[in-house]
Amino acid sequence: MICTIGSLVQETSDRWRWLLSASIYTIACLGTSMLLGATLGALGHLLGGLVHSASVFAAFPYIGAWIIGLLAIAYAVSDLGWLRLPRPILSKAVPITWWRRWGPYGSALAYGAALGIGVMTRIPFGAFYVLCTWCVLQGNLAYGALLMGTYGVMRALVLLPVSWGFNCSRTPITEWATSRL
Repeated sequence: MICTIGSLVQETSDRWRWLLSASIYTIACLGTSMLLGATLGALGHLLGGLVHSASVFAAFPYIGAWIIGLLAIAYAVSDLGWLRLPRPILSKAVPITWWRRWGPYGSALAYGAALGIGVMTRIPFGAFYVLCTWCVLQGNLAYGALLMGTYGVMRALVLLPVSWGFNCSRTPITEWATSRL
């Protein structure tokens, strides 16, 4: 993924341009992930009236925690390859042509916005889907925005030291990463 985000990798030849590009990327990633969390929280709030009116949920007040726990275990088993669970994605939404078309800053904004949503690229782990379900079950707009915003900013910040080190050393990313261990 690091090589497709050209705005962050290509701009490391100039620290200020890289910093601006990386900041735009991080802010866009944070913004769209918070929007996703708020949307999921609002959806949960709307569905909450229906769910809480059912007599089953009155008898079992911690059913949401059980659902999250079981879903987390199921996706952990799926991550090990022992079970297949759905992982919805829109994998054609982050093309490399964005960097060529919009330059470093426009593409940093586009990549951050697309990757902050989460479903615009392949997600190799199931925790993302557990977080989405958690936002819906909480039914709280602010809580969903905070939870998914944390996900989005952490996803963005992982890329920053890797993109900086990649172009500073001008070595293949695998060699650079292993030499730092």
